[in-house]
Amino acid sequence: LETSKFQLLGPDFAYLFSPNQTLSPWPEILAPTECVGDGRLVRVSVPRGLDGHATYAFSIRVRNPYVTPALNQWTLSYCEEASDPFDGFPIWTFTKVSLVAASSARKALGAPATFSFCLHSSIQGGGNGTIGGLLRVEAPPGFRFTGPCVDMDFGEVGVASSFGNYDLDCNISARGRQLDIGVMGTLGLKGTAETGQSDSHQYSLTVLISTPEVLGSVGDWHLTSFRHPIVAADSAMDSSVVPGFPLIDDLFSFAVTNIWKEFRPGRLVHLGVEIQFQEDIMDGDELVLHAPEGFDLRATPLGDLCRGFRPLGGVELLPGSGQPRCHCNDVHESIDCALSWSQIREYTSPAHQRLVPMRFMLSTFNPSKTPRLAQNFWIIEHLVHVDREGLTESIVKARSSGHVRSWEVNQCYGTRAMAWSGTGGLASVSRPFVLELVNLCGGLATSDQFRLLANGSICGGAAPVVVSSS
Repeated sequence: LETSKFQLLGPDFAYLFSPNQTLSPWPEILAPTECVGDGRLVRVSVPRGLDGHATYAFSIRVRNPYVTPALNQWTLSYCEEASDPFDGFPIWTFTKVSLVAASSARKALGAPATFSFCLHSSIQGGGNGTIGGLLRVEAPPGFRFTGPCVDMDFGEVGVASSFGNYDLDCNISARGRQLDIGVMGTLGLKGTAETGQSDSHQYSLTVLISTPEVLGSVGDWHLTSFRHPIVAADSAMDSSVVPGFPLIDDLFSFAVTNIWKEFRPGRLVHLGVEIQFQEDIMDGDELVLHAPEGFDLRATPLGDLCRGFRPLGGVELLPGSGQPRCHCNDVHESIDCALSWSQIREYTSPAHQRLVPMRFMLSTFNPSKTPRLAQNFWIIEHLVHVDREGLTESIVKARSSGHVRSWEVNQCYGTRAMAWSGTGGLASVSRPFVLELVNLCGGLATSDQFRLLANGSICGGAAPVVVSSS
């Protein structure tokens, strides 16, 4: 608690306590004798009454909450009098904060975790290759950012493109628990204090992490923004604590193989899947295999049979439960599919023994492009039903999970530009030109040949064009 006019606002503003000014100095003989804090209530004792016509000032140190309170008002009472509620200040914090981990298994390596948030304070970009502001993410003990930083997806929600390598400068600390993202682009990240619109710009950050060996609950994550790349107290802006997620058992092994190494968009892909669980599968459990975004696992669009499913190794999988079913949801012009054995019924214990491999084939089609980082993983979950006292229906809990990253889909754009290097406008005039080929599936070597077609005919009946590099 501070009442001295020289300490309250500093010597440069002590004139505000002069006669005919706004504030009245607090008499030394009336200096507070006691200050007791109790949660959000503080009691200050003074020797005797204050002047009823004076305007006094004092300062007191408080600890800000993590978020701006829904009812953000203060009150002041003295003897038998009380003030009207007056507005408090907004807390500089992230809003609409969430953390979604694709796999919450312990000992996971390279698992995607996605943070979504809105800023209160804008982070300015540096421009011209320099860093402006900084976003820092700190992981709980035992967690690590696995990197490299190129394996990161950062962008605005609802915007198709992400920030590029020239927009961000990414660094992971030596121990891997701290991720610093410097903003280099000229646009920066927009906060509500600048736009005046609540939650108008929501951002999504997907990073790859490794998880510790412990089971159960873990610590919190921390998000902090800084106005300068040099981290200091006077540079700090928004700050939020993000609750962590509980860890469950991992798998002994999990693999999804693109058997024929078919990476072209829209092409049929044959998959080999192998799973080994660390615990027994019991009757009533569920097994769910989530496909990356855009991979349709159904044999027919309106059915639930899985395309090309068949066990491998001559061993029928869960014969009493029947073949798995595949269901899909159309989300934002894309598709999310999962294969599942629901409510397993083998009438044996266990229904499937731990560490015994489950091997099967499955077919699908590559999507038109590679899914974004968070959606480009195959994820397997072992779910169990747990009865809760007082509830008529059981709840579903994840017992174990595993993940494996999917492949990059090759995009074939063909030609990008055609530049004529001659002059003239007559159709009979021969003119050399340069044809630029970009991202052809399979690529081209300098010895390859191809023909140019115009309206279905070979151009001029000329000899094949030989590819050359420049």
